[in-house]
Amino acid sequence: MTDSGGQQVGGHDAPHGEASDGTRLLEAVLESTPSAIAIYAADEGSPGGSRLVRVSSAFTELTGYSSADLDGTGLDFMAGPDTDSRIWRRLLSAVVAGQSAEGVVRLYRKDGTAFWDEVNLAPIQLGDEEPSPFGPFWMARHTDVSERRESDRVREQQLAFLSLMGATVPYQAAVLDADGLILAVNQEWHSFWGALTAGGIDALPGDNFLDACLHQFNMADQVRHHVVDGLRSVAQGRRETFSLDYEYKGADRVTWYEFQCTGITAVDLPDPQAASVSAGSAVVTLIDITPRKQNEAELSRRALTDLLTGLLNRAGLVTRLASAPSVAHAAVVLIDLDLFKRVNDSYGHSVGDELLVTVAFRINEIVDDEALVVRLGGDGFLVYLPGATSADAVQSAEVLLDAVRAPAPLRGGSVEVAVTATAGVADTATSDGIESLLRDADAAMYRGKELGRNRVEVYTPALFERARGRLDTEMGLRRAVDEHEFVLHYQPVIDLRTGETIAQEALLRWQTPGGLLLPGAFLDVAESSGLIRPIGRWVLGEALRQAAEWRAAGRDWVVHVNLAGGQLQNDEIVGILTAALAANDLPGSSVCLEVTETELLPTIDGASGVLEALHATGAGLALDDFGVGYFSLSHLIDLPVTMLKIDRSFVQGLERASHVAIVSALTTLSEQLDLQIVAEGLETPEQVAHIRELGCVIGQGYLLGRPVRDAVPGQL
Repeated sequence: MTDSGGQQVGGHDAPHGEASDGTRLLEAVLESTPSAIAIYAADEGSPGGSRLVRVSSAFTELTGYSSADLDGTGLDFMAGPDTDSRIWRRLLSAVVAGQSAEGVVRLYRKDGTAFWDEVNLAPIQLGDEEPSPFGPFWMARHTDVSERRESDRVREQQLAFLSLMGATVPYQAAVLDADGLILAVNQEWHSFWGALTAGGIDALPGDNFLDACLHQFNMADQVRHHVVDGLRSVAQGRRETFSLDYEYKGADRVTWYEFQCTGITAVDLPDPQAASVSAGSAVVTLIDITPRKQNEAELSRRALTDLLTGLLNRAGLVTRLASAPSVAHAAVVLIDLDLFKRVNDSYGHSVGDELLVTVAFRINEIVDDEALVVRLGGDGFLVYLPGATSADAVQSAEVLLDAVRAPAPLRGGSVEVAVTATAGVADTATSDGIESLLRDADAAMYRGKELGRNRVEVYTPALFERARGRLDTEMGLRRAVDEHEFVLHYQPVIDLRTGETIAQEALLRWQTPGGLLLPGAFLDVAESSGLIRPIGRWVLGEALRQAAEWRAAGRDWVVHVNLAGGQLQNDEIVGILTAALAANDLPGSSVCLEVTETELLPTIDGASGVLEALHATGAGLALDDFGVGYFSLSHLIDLPVTMLKIDRSFVQGLERASHVAIVSALTTLSEQLDLQIVAEGLETPEQVAHIRELGCVIGQGYLLGRPVRDAVPGQL
């Protein structure tokens, strides 16, 4: 074989030692043709039964074999271990029979790389007048079809992939090429997008999905370009995945889709017989996530809305204000129902809930559209008034409280409930930000509660200091409960006829690092914070422990223990008393429980059953500070009261005829009802003498004995 691509291969020379004109013409053709041509001659002694005679330059470029490499080689010189021998035999059989044949086989270049070769074989007819000295010849045209073969393989796998997806997934799927052309779709995709073709949206095989996104989809421009850039970057292999939640607005409904695009290289077929789909394309899926979006919207609504009233909750207020335009001025009205617990205790929580819904409706009906109405929880409501000053908010608050006070027919009109409310007002002139407004309005509202409820109170900086003080007191009380900082002092109760001490009243004191505090400094905070429960439990237990010591020492003093009205709202106090009596081996008669008239009156409906249960233990029940409230005398008959303690204001004013008349009447009433009566606040011998003349024989006051840590008998 010569160095030139179109030269003779092998040791057979042309007749007479010179190339004929036909031979020169053949070599010129083989040199210039762009096709990879090889001419073979039959040779039973060569490998494969054939040998190369001529090859084109393009053949050498295709295979990498030089002229010297091809000398003496046969037809199967490029075959490899995975070359399909059956195709070779079919090709050779056709040629031997004088027929043309073609086939695609996997062959190997000189450098060992494989390629798919489309071989076209045809016999060469030399004519009878010039018989060939070499025997039968045939020509083979070799074409590298690896790319086409790979494209076909990818296409087959894409179709198999989509066929598999169509059988296994209930959502839309399509395969795109690197330019966005839709190659194949599953049935879900075809059904959905096929129905939209009439509407001018082209998204079926053969259409360009990127063009559809750019020009046909109803998308905002920013979203449109974001989608197209994401799809293109995945299809061209610059990123693995792209996803977007997309809201599709149809003619009669809104549908949310999870739009995902995944590079083919990242997708493995679930079918173990199928290889991974090759690169150069992407899978687009559209999953209907409308139910999920609806659930998310409902969860968000629930997170930002009060479920009972439908108003915004605190989180909803903060969220709404975060997205609202800023305003130069704003004010808030914080409304808290007065003694709402009485409604729940008297009528049940269902009626209480119905009342809250009614109040929410009334507030919402009064305020304008720009205001935000919020339920803060429990029986608290807030009205946010953008653009309002403190004076504006006060006017609004008065109107709102009037609406709240109006009787509310509940349970279909079978129950009518009327409540009052207290409002706190704060504005941005003194408060910065919604949290500060809420804090300051809350401080004003609590001040209104302290001043008698059923009123509007405006925040001032002094209230902040007061609120800070209350918070400090609450934190201190919590520490005091844990570190046992409370102590009891005892004041004697005297039989004014004999001078004998018959009882000791246990009075709570708080031993702080700064000194001893009386209940007036902290009791209201204890009640509002709920700390009255653990404190009250300790007081009752400690007082009965001390009573047991007195009895052991031969002093059968009854111990008087004060209760807060809140302690009478459930029967927990009954269990505490019963356990304390048992722990100290005391009879119920060794204790008298005191509650003030003003504490009992607001809670009397819920407390009556608890009072009966306490009385059943044998304990005495005393109405403290009697005569200064609005206690109905009928309650003295209905409730198991055993003692009245006349308020000190009447004792201090005995020089006035009206006070004398009241004390005399109370003494007579007590005798008629078989109640003990005690005069409080006795500080002078004249008061003692006067009280005795009016028929009161039991007294208590500084004249008879001051409260001390270790109980001592009183002195008349």
